[in-house]
Amino acid sequence: VWWMWRGHERVRNFNFWNIVLMPFREGWRYRQTRRVANAKISDLGDTQFAYFPLHKEPETSFLTRSPNFTNQHAAIMAVARDLPAGVRLVVKENLLSIGARLSSFLPQLADMQNVVLLDVHESGIEAIRRCTFVATITGTAGLEAAGLGKPVLTFTPHVSYGFLDHVRVVNGVDDLRPAITWALSFTDQDEDASRQDGARFFEALKQASFDMGGYGAAMGVTKFDEVSEDTVNVIFDALFDSLDEISIEQQAIRNPA
Repeated sequence: VWWMWRGHERVRNFNFWNIVLMPFREGWRYRQTRRVANAKISDLGDTQFAYFPLHKEPETSFLTRSPNFTNQHAAIMAVARDLPAGVRLVVKENLLSIGARLSSFLPQLADMQNVVLLDVHESGIEAIRRCTFVATITGTAGLEAAGLGKPVLTFTPHVSYGFLDHVRVVNGVDDLRPAITWALSFTDQDEDASRQDGARFFEALKQASFDMGGYGAAMGVTKFDEVSEDTVNVIFDALFDSLDEISIEQQAIRNPA
């Protein structure tokens, strides 16, 4: 009503009933998701499986950092197709995406014989620990798995951990089957080395990071009002320090000893 009284153009694209019915629609989709995706990690027993956590869509990082794979359904089908017999693909829905996808999305995945849909409330970290390898496009699960030393197949080169020896970048479907074969052939010795590399990577990540205090995001809403002056000073100090380091490195390149 305020927009109409003020004469805003956006009122033409505003669907009042869509907003009113949103909680009911999301509640129905949540119940539908729980009916289709109801597997527990404990149900898998000793079954060998790969883990593919779904991305929230639409999402900037997913759509801009994955030039070759922007269709999660197609990526899951490709992974499931190339898995050998006896290896399952465990897929977990993103809780924030419930209601945003087509209602047929998860049932279509459930129809695939070697795909298991995990309950949305199951622990993603526990799934990473239990799986043989993680397949992700740009998800945080890839970063977590890399830090834990698990083999990771990432469908984009634009990740910070892609240089690790236990990570393979899949640039196209032709790269997928060799990458899966590599991930499934990991030995205990390989896992010991990858855990050490992952721990060193996480430590380097912490060393290159700083505490941003009250700044953050909850349920997709950035909390700008909670940023204190001290936090802003920390951010600026970190920025200036990094610029100084870059300047020193550039001078060393121009004037080698």
